[in-house]
Amino acid sequence: MMRPSTTSATFLTYVRVIILLIFSILFVRTVPFLTEQTDFFQFFSNQVVNMGILYAIIVGFLMTITLKRKQALDEFVSQELNKIRRMYHLSKNIALDNPKLNKWFSEIRSALTEYSKLFCEHDFDSYDLGNPLFRKVTYSIYSLPREQSTYNKELYVSLLTATEAATESREYIRSKRDQMIGMYQWIVISVVTGTLSAILITSTPDDMISRIVTTAVVFNLFLVLLLIYEYDTPSHKINRVYASYYAHNLDDIDPCPVRPKKRRLKRKG
Repeated sequence: MMRPSTTSATFLTYVRVIILLIFSILFVRTVPFLTEQTDFFQFFSNQVVNMGILYAIIVGFLMTITLKRKQALDEFVSQELNKIRRMYHLSKNIALDNPKLNKWFSEIRSALTEYSKLFCEHDFDSYDLGNPLFRKVTYSIYSLPREQSTYNKELYVSLLTATEAATESREYIRSKRDQMIGMYQWIVISVVTGTLSAILITSTPDDMISRIVTTAVVFNLFLVLLLIYEYDTPSHKINRVYASYYAHNLDDIDPCPVRPKKRRLKRKG
């Protein structure tokens, strides 16, 4: 399965970058500069190094959290889709061994396609809407012993295993989607970034070249925050990519309905 990147650029992403650039320029122009003759020049220079180390530690920590969460979400989505296809094929083969189970298989097939078609119309944000539909799938699978006493035991055990794995994947997906960086972490990294930027500005010599360099560094500091935000908060585009995986997971069974193109009326004469 081709995995989407959470950092896919959108129009709003470029807007945020431009806003950060403008903010960095205004920030540097607002905070007063000290000259090299100031007694505190060396002091501020040393603090830049100290705050830079703290900044790097916090950023590395947050990036590790977001990247692991992104990787885990991709893996669980891929696992659920794989197990759903396996559930279909196993239940189909069980029904082929015993024609009396055709009705049972039809219920599973209908429930699986209904679950997939949910994402033809909804984004991945609406993932929880599939809870009752997926329960319908599992209930149909678990009802087999009540429906028929003779069936392929080995295939049914494999079907139960696949169902259990898909169910666990859904639980992990629902939890990972909600494990975004909290407000407190954002406040901490924002305060550290602002402090480091202020110390960097106040320790910059009062000449044009130094100001340009400082502006570039401050801009990059805020750009890192934007990168973390882009990883931590999937865009609408990414949610649509995930949804398309689900919507087309069982295309060989029941494809997503395609909206017909509007025909242009030909003018007479």
